[in-house]
Amino acid sequence: MGAFGGRVPRTMEELLTRPGVARKTANVVLGSGYGIADGVVVDTHVERLSRRLGLSRGKNPEAIEQDLMRVVPRDSWIDLGHLLIWHGRQVCQARKPACDACPVRPLCPSAAIFLAGGRPAWERNGASGAATKSKGKAAPARAEARAAAKKKPAKKRPATKKPATKMPATKKPATKKPATKKPGARSGRKK
Repeated sequence: MGAFGGRVPRTMEELLTRPGVARKTANVVLGSGYGIADGVVVDTHVERLSRRLGLSRGKNPEAIEQDLMRVVPRDSWIDLGHLLIWHGRQVCQARKPACDACPVRPLCPSAAIFLAGGRPAWERNGASGAATKSKGKAAPARAEARAAAKKKPAKKRPATKKPATKMPATKKPATKKPATKKPGARSGRKK
């Protein structure tokens, strides 16, 4: 915080210069800390609900944020993030949304699909527009590494033969003979 005189920055541009701060964190700090609506917080719940409610078909948080900023008035941006996060945790959960108890069901294009036991196309794996996680800066490097691994044949290890081991002839397991009592021996118990 030395660059800002020990104070938390008050603009998106300044916050984004801090290590570990991206748009989501910057929007939380500006909205909750200063009451400044510079964008919409987009976390996993906001991302999921934006698609389910038909507010965005964006494939990354930045695109979803831009879509939400276009359809929601600026004075509602701060509350929108909090409301969607709460709704996503309490009602419209990822695996089993409670559409039958949802107050926004009449406005939700996904509700009828879920209530019929289905899953919207954009949430199914392999479907176009499927929900995808934001991949960040490391994704291109991972993709290149996967492509390179496919091109190179895997090194084959030399086959090693294990020496054949002879199985010992099977013997009957030794059985203990019952102890025989010597005449006149005591049993060991006190009488």
